[in-house]
Amino acid sequence: MTPPPITPDDPAAWSRALGFSLDALALNRKGLVSPEQLGGFGGDMFRSIGLSLVFIGAAVAIACLAKPWWRWLAVLGQLGFATFFIVQGAQSYLDHTRKQVLSVQGKPQFFGGYRHSMIVKVGDGKTFTFPERTNGQDTESLFPPDRRYRFYYLRYSGSALSVEPVRESP
Repeated sequence: MTPPPITPDDPAAWSRALGFSLDALALNRKGLVSPEQLGGFGGDMFRSIGLSLVFIGAAVAIACLAKPWWRWLAVLGQLGFATFFIVQGAQSYLDHTRKQVLSVQGKPQFFGGYRHSMIVKVGDGKTFTFPERTNGQDTESLFPPDRRYRFYYLRYSGSALSVEPVRESP
């Protein structure tokens, strides 16, 4: 027997399916971040810094060992990758230290992502990534199309924290 679909009408089940708690949502409404929501960002920051050091080391090694005719092209490529990871690490650091929560609301549009993910576009073009399937249900089906939603996210990395349906006033 197939379980009934999860909808926003059951806030506890809906929030669990999307990976956040109602307590975290309550904090996000106040512009605050729960400790559980920030838990992974310290690891992201150190991972990004570590990867940037690997690419900087590769750039130095290439500069020392490679043939002169393509050395600088390879070094620039490695430094480009390093810069990408430095920016990601800086965003995680700022999110972790400043803990600024922003929100955007609107009717979500869904696009296929990569590696079993779903890109959700809301409001003025803000995008979020969610798993393609949640608890055996397509993520898109968790959001009835006739409703507007408010997405809470971290200011610098843009990572989604929580989401709630917006109550339409009559």
